[in-house]
Amino acid sequence: MNKARKMFEEELKAFEACTDEEMTALFKREKNDSEALNRFLEGNLHRAFAIASEFESEPVDFMDLIQEGSLAILEFFRNESDWTEASAANLDQAVRTAVEAFIEEERQNLDTAKELASKLNMLDFLTTKIAEKTGREATKEELARAMDLPEDEIDYLLRVALSAVNKED
Repeated sequence: MNKARKMFEEELKAFEACTDEEMTALFKREKNDSEALNRFLEGNLHRAFAIASEFESEPVDFMDLIQEGSLAILEFFRNESDWTEASAANLDQAVRTAVEAFIEEERQNLDTAKELASKLNMLDFLTTKIAEKTGREATKEELARAMDLPEDEIDYLLRVALSAVNKED
């Protein structure tokens, strides 16, 4: 169990879950009532924790999952007009949907990063090979042809590579 999760789990014990009666009362208050909003969030953090725990095997930070779940709880409170028998299931579904959407976004970001790294590695390889073969630096046109990419994408890759080199300095 990671340290942040364990700390959050300990802190969560300080927040008592809202009862259905308390939920009904909170929904009768003004939606911009920060005290009601805070209590609703605190009283439902255990939902975010439980749902985030279902996704611990995902390659994302557990606390990010809690944050996404918490945002869904706040959004639910702001958008729902009252607390009904179905509200608990709807709230759980809203939290689960937010957590799953975050995980999918992170997967896409990871895939994009892997694709970019692959292209940068290929660019580096081809730049070296062309230089060895011709005795000069490769042109954008040669790299674009060799990688079967448009020149503007080669420009982008070169800027990314240059930016990475500059950050190392």
